Amino acid sequence: MKKILDIRNLTVSFSSRKGPIPAIKDLSFSVFEGEKLGIVGESGSGKSVCLKSILQLFSSNNLPLIEGEILYLGENLLSCSEKQMQKIRGKEISMIFQDPMASLNPTKKIGEQIIEGFLQHYPEKSKQEAKQYAIEILSLVGIADPEMRFTMYPHNLSGGLRQRVMIAIALSCDPKVILADEPTTALDVTTQAQVISLLKDLQEKRKTTIILVTHDLSVVSSFCDRVLVMYGGKIVESAPLEALFTNPKHPYTKMLLECSSFLSFAQVQKISERTPAKVGCPFWRRCSESMHVCSQKCPSFTEFGEKHNSACWLHDPRSVKELS
Repeated sequence: MKKILDIRNLTVSFSSRKGPIPAIKDLSFSVFEGEKLGIVGESGSGKSVCLKSILQLFSSNNLPLIEGEILYLGENLLSCSEKQMQKIRGKEISMIFQDPMASLNPTKKIGEQIIEGFLQHYPEKSKQEAKQYAIEILSLVGIADPEMRFTMYPHNLSGGLRQRVMIAIALSCDPKVILADEPTTALDVTTQAQVISLLKDLQEKRKTTIILVTHDLSVVSSFCDRVLVMYGGKIVESAPLEALFTNPKHPYTKMLLECSSFLSFAQVQKISERTPAKVGCPFWRRCSESMHVCSQKCPSFTEFGEKHNSACWLHDPRSVKELS
């Protein structure tokens, strides 16, 4: 398969009174055309920052320092001007945010919000053509009576319908890549399943590449082809879906899978009491199998099969022969 996105040595740091704070550290991975890639990890692991870095969607009040390369079809997005990025956002790469009520403009009808982005990228189209297309998109994402919904405001819709509107906006310019940042977090379980089913159906029809960020492994298991596990701003394991669930290699991945079962509050509190380490493996302070070398040096990746690798000293022969 052809690479559509290639992230190379990405580091994202935010300024603070104590100096720069890295949210992502030397991150590298590739995404292939038509792939459904999941990125999982707990809050603060760097998942959303990774997606925002691709489209450079950061507040002007706290712009981070971004180093490395983000290649889209061979073009480094970090070298693009703001004007160039405006042509890419929405048309080539679009994003679905986790809170539609915060992302949708409460003062504009949903139809206007779909048309706005469409006309920006296709100025040759008339407003009537754009309206008809927006109604078709609303119907495509499973919204009943789209002509009526077109004229409604976000507060007139349920949470599930608002999220479908966000998906419609993301699809409106037929992008090659969709970045979905926890699109089901604010929804009930039934609506979550409906939204994931919708995304899966649309992806199969349009062959769109989707990167899904979530902390919910049940969502990942029903949608993704391949999964990246992030912790402390780094990828600690990358694997095809089945391999991740049946043969996890990194202690953090195993812990996440255990957390997907019903644990007592004491167990959850115990595994959450320490923050990522700044030196060595980011997980060593919470790992029951950590060795001396884990606190000294960050491990390299060990391969276990096609597209399955893990960064853990437990699988590196040097940890016993040379470094332990």
